[in-house]
Amino acid sequence: MRWNGVMTGIFLAAAVTGALSGCNRTIVQEDSVTVQSGKRVQSEEPVQESSDTVQGEETMEKLSEDTQKEQIMQDNVAEEECAKYEASHFRGIMRNILENGASSEIYTDPVSAAVYFLQLEPGKGDIARNMTKPEVSSGSWMEELNENVLLEGTTVTVVYTFDKDGTTIEIPMELIEASLGIWAPADGNYRRQVYETYRYWDYFENGESELGYCLQLSNMGIYKIQDGTITCIYPYYVAADTPICAVNNVLYFVADSTYIEGANEFHPDCFAMLEMETGDVDMKSMKLRRSSFIPMPERLNYEGNGFLGFYHDYKQKHVPLVNVGTADFSGGVCWEGKPVASLNEQQRNAYGGAIRAELLAQPGKVIQLSERTMTETYAYIDMDGDGVTEKIVLAPQDKESYYDLPFDNYVLSVGDSFLGQWGENVHNDLYAFSMDGKEILILILEDGPSADYASMLYAYREGKLVKVGQMASHICDGDVKDGRIFGSERGDVIQSDYISVYWQIGENGLLEKVPQDSYDYTAQNDIELLVALPVHKEHDLESQRFEIQPQTVKFLKTDATFSWVYVQAEDGSAGWVYVENFGHIVELGMDYDEVFEGLQMFG
Repeated sequence: MRWNGVMTGIFLAAAVTGALSGCNRTIVQEDSVTVQSGKRVQSEEPVQESSDTVQGEETMEKLSEDTQKEQIMQDNVAEEECAKYEASHFRGIMRNILENGASSEIYTDPVSAAVYFLQLEPGKGDIARNMTKPEVSSGSWMEELNENVLLEGTTVTVVYTFDKDGTTIEIPMELIEASLGIWAPADGNYRRQVYETYRYWDYFENGESELGYCLQLSNMGIYKIQDGTITCIYPYYVAADTPICAVNNVLYFVADSTYIEGANEFHPDCFAMLEMETGDVDMKSMKLRRSSFIPMPERLNYEGNGFLGFYHDYKQKHVPLVNVGTADFSGGVCWEGKPVASLNEQQRNAYGGAIRAELLAQPGKVIQLSERTMTETYAYIDMDGDGVTEKIVLAPQDKESYYDLPFDNYVLSVGDSFLGQWGENVHNDLYAFSMDGKEILILILEDGPSADYASMLYAYREGKLVKVGQMASHICDGDVKDGRIFGSERGDVIQSDYISVYWQIGENGLLEKVPQDSYDYTAQNDIELLVALPVHKEHDLESQRFEIQPQTVKFLKTDATFSWVYVQAEDGSAGWVYVENFGHIVELGMDYDEVFEGLQMFG
């Protein structure tokens, strides 16, 4: 008998199974999994799904004669069958293929998938109709896939002939997952549900950008789309409203470290770290030490200073970006093949001595040495050259508040000596460098209230931690030359701008700015001069005076009193203009906005 009736969805699965069972095939049970040390491992007590098969009538003829009451009974069977094939079941299939190397032919061939999901008796199947591809709307993530990638939602019709009596049925099948090519009965609501697609762009020096990759949250896990292909990188449950943040090929997201697949309750208690190339996961290192669960944030983002930005209930909180974790990929910096965090005392002394030698041999080289945990950031350096390595620690003064605030109230310690300090938007980083090849300085950066950058310098002298000073800019690799630190600070005259300055260690052992007769501006942006401007050859009212006519000009420098600005015009004329109270042009009796157009003003 050939079944030509139109039957779709899970009802087809239940009906065919009920009519043709007898093989008593066991449904593949989904394993319960947890995460330990960054690896997915078997739980000791896996949650078992029922292995009972759906029993039904023996012939197709009997099924066609069912009464309305029997039809209702079949609907109930269909609901039970659907529960077996919910998203957790397909995640289990995917894990089995991805992690254990299980054969995927059962699921990636429409005929084999029909036999598996509907538990058909022995027979032969073939694809009777050509594939029907879904329509792709403009802007859909499917547009990012190569032409040879079969799209989710593609359908085919399988004709299956039973060996027992030669009867045939038609079974519509649908591609429900594209990375592995998994098929299931069509219209059964099995197709992967995509919650959100995040696009990440690569930016080039010319300002142009192109799509780097997409990350996607779905009911079958987390996916990555890159170079036209789609890959499942996390075949586990994620909540539909989970925000994500990608930093240096590591994906951060809120998770429940104790969640077992199939459980009804999900209680976020950690920020999971997922290595996107290998799929390894660390759910221990960023588990918050609090009795309450984490509220699901509206969004996560990388702050760029050693913190994740955590936004919830219109408030921003900061979470330390751990780089000393329990997984291989999150184990921190290695030295001689071992993570620095796991070195014994002898190895630490050797490591700290090597860092000291490197810094003193290359004066001016700035090294980032941050070993970050949830409660502190530390580094190892032999600060005084006695062969014993000191542990340098940056930590919040109130360790219970690390989740709510960045390190603005912090304690810096070297060995047993410590200082309590305060800043604004302090980076969760420890740097070290030497200015003269003799002494090592510890460097801590802060961004200030509004990009008002600052660098804090500390030394370890005679067993005591000492603050050497601070400068109003960030010290970066290459800024230290010939025993001086070159940087910039605000020097506003007429417009907002920065001036080039440099510092040195004075005779008292503290940082001091080297005075100059004039300071170069860093912006030197184009400005329109609206009126004839009186200028002088020197920054002195008694020096030779002449006028620059209206045209495009630049501000090149200011004097040490910030009362004069050196103006250069596009026709080559240049001179010093006298200014009072930031922007009053004294010799014109006019304010800056009457004389110039296109000035930059910082907030």
